[in-house]
Amino acid sequence: GLACLLGTLAALSDIIDGLLAQRTGLASQAGEVFDAAVDRYGESFLLGGMAIYYRSEWAILTLALAALVGSFMVSYTTAKAEACGVPPPRGSMRRAERAVYLLGAACFTGFSRTLYADGASLWLRDLPMLAAIALVGVVSNISAVRRFAAIARALRAHS
Repeated sequence: GLACLLGTLAALSDIIDGLLAQRTGLASQAGEVFDAAVDRYGESFLLGGMAIYYRSEWAILTLALAALVGSFMVSYTTAKAEACGVPPPRGSMRRAERAVYLLGAACFTGFSRTLYADGASLWLRDLPMLAAIALVGVVSNISAVRRFAAIARALRAHS
């Protein structure tokens, strides 16, 4: 519950910050770089915290680490495409989408823990969060690989 609340407040602050910068004419490339770095740190703390929390369950730990890697790789493909001068490919699991899945799961996991408090397995008590971690872990990595392939095709077409 607390993770959901804090994560949602952080996401809303990020949205408001960007809108204010644009509307007041204070948006800059330096601000965009700083914002992107803060976003990456925030996401790494969230998914790193999941990896630490679930460290005793190797399957969940593996999914959390896959989600962390996939999240960074999706963001990296956009940056790499821009650096290579090709349009960034579109695809699944952009930052906002990942945030919705993970923060929504954090909210629902509070309810599932209340429902299954006594004697239920971790897998049942944390099912919403585990489903979100698995979804982000699998789909973000597939999306990153597809994005890299699209960038490679675009670069070959320009050669």
